[in-house]
Amino acid sequence: MKFLTRQEEMILLAVWQLGDNAYLVTIRQLLSRITAKKWSMGAAYVPLNRLFQKGYLQDRIGEPNARRGRNKIKYYRLTARGTAALEELSAMNRALWQDFPAAAEGKESV
Repeated sequence: MKFLTRQEEMILLAVWQLGDNAYLVTIRQLLSRITAKKWSMGAAYVPLNRLFQKGYLQDRIGEPNARRGRNKIKYYRLTARGTAALEELSAMNRALWQDFPAAAEGKESV
């Protein structure tokens, strides 16, 4: 697996959590709520588009409705490659964080 940035990882996880409701606005809202930081459109769109270009995400265009006027929304979902990347990241993080609380006891932080 090619390494992903932390932003890319968070976006993939947000898409996974949001399921069929994953589009730019809902992704930004979820990440802003979880990180307690404001995510601009560009901060979310650039890595989202990069993940799409790399084949980690696929998109579909939703139908316009009265609330949005004629604007169509681009929804995202994980591809098999995106799911595999998250599974790999999860395994890697478990290995890296293994025994952290036990190992950290008695150690001073730098």
